[in-house]
Amino acid sequence: MKASRKWVVPAIAIALALVLVLTAVAYLVFLDEEDGVPKSPVISIYGPDLPSSKLVDRGSGTVEDPYFITELDVDVVAVPSNDPRYGVFVGNVNAHLIISGVTIRLVEGDPIVGYNVVVGIGISDSKNVSILDCKFENLVMGIKLVRSEHINVSVNSFSGCEFGVVLGDGTDSHTNDTVIWSNTFVETDDCIYVEPQVKHPWTGKGTGESGIVIDDNHFSDCNTAARMYDASDVTIVRNSAQAMTSQVFVLVWTTHASIANNTIRSLGDAIALSGTVDTVVTGNDVSAVGGGIIASLSTNLNISKNTILGGVYGMHLLGVNAGVWIEGCTGVNITYNGILNNMVGVALVSSEIGNTTAMVHHNQFVDNEIQAIDNAGSANLWDDGVDEGNYWSDYSSPDADSDGIGDQPYVIDSDSQDRFPLTDAMV
Repeated sequence: MKASRKWVVPAIAIALALVLVLTAVAYLVFLDEEDGVPKSPVISIYGPDLPSSKLVDRGSGTVEDPYFITELDVDVVAVPSNDPRYGVFVGNVNAHLIISGVTIRLVEGDPIVGYNVVVGIGISDSKNVSILDCKFENLVMGIKLVRSEHINVSVNSFSGCEFGVVLGDGTDSHTNDTVIWSNTFVETDDCIYVEPQVKHPWTGKGTGESGIVIDDNHFSDCNTAARMYDASDVTIVRNSAQAMTSQVFVLVWTTHASIANNTIRSLGDAIALSGTVDTVVTGNDVSAVGGGIIASLSTNLNISKNTILGGVYGMHLLGVNAGVWIEGCTGVNITYNGILNNMVGVALVSSEIGNTTAMVHHNQFVDNEIQAIDNAGSANLWDDGVDEGNYWSDYSSPDADSDGIGDQPYVIDSDSQDRFPLTDAMV
């Protein structure tokens, strides 16, 4: 009897432990890392029942044989909580993981209850995760990336979300080397949002997320396509933004950014830059009711080969008054653009505490109500400084020697002029 009683308590403890483990496994999958074998994902599924699909259905976590999580259909219910509520959460994963064919939607409750935020897929402290061909519906955030690297977000759809893809968490942690390719965003407020750094000084630049590629995405009936703070090494290329209602691409305190070959149709501003360093804006097709390109507090800005049609401003390089915290831009080159049918073609405006310095040449100014504004005196050049300037549709002076350069300068104001106006429109 003494021997049998000896094992009663341990047996009960083991049984209880097994119940607890089995209950936990219903909501979490753990595969440990041993002897250098890649650690497989930790996935939390929030919903009334565990989805019937197998969670990690194949793979070993290597680049040749990644883990797969596929074909999940997750309904998220918002309940009062101080913590974010996820459809799928992946944390501390260094293995190669592909999440594909997952649909996550909010089916009940307010998406923000107290401090609760409903997130489709959360990736934290992880590397080498791809999210492919997934659907996110009516969530606060479709995807949130925190302290992660080498993340691929491709061929997904976002609809009715407040944020589509969010990078960062507002701390000094970084998410690096993120590719966001060929996704579709519909009726989403901020489609791609890069968080500002909480400890960021007001004049600091480019200390947050880095290596962000936004390529060939489609935005429709959204507010902002991409809004980012403190980022560096940013590429925004070949995207299509249609029927947008606010500023489309917004870069603040970024360093080394390229915005190229995008098609933009917006009721607001197409491209807005503030405090940026080393930015190239080229080859974009823009039609905006607000401004085509708005820039302030920026240095080393190259704007070339864009077509800007029908806005209040074609380009407005702001530097109005320190009372509204906007200073001038320096090191600006505006070349080979078509600027058509805007209220103002190009405005170069200097503040009392800083001038805007720019060189403007080989552009076509066509039928803008006011072709150009410049209050910086002789600080700016409206030609290449050698022998060629811009084409102005309202220039009427003769070209007696038929060299393609007008015989008289094109006068912008009393101390601003294009000394070598082109008499023929450029092809």
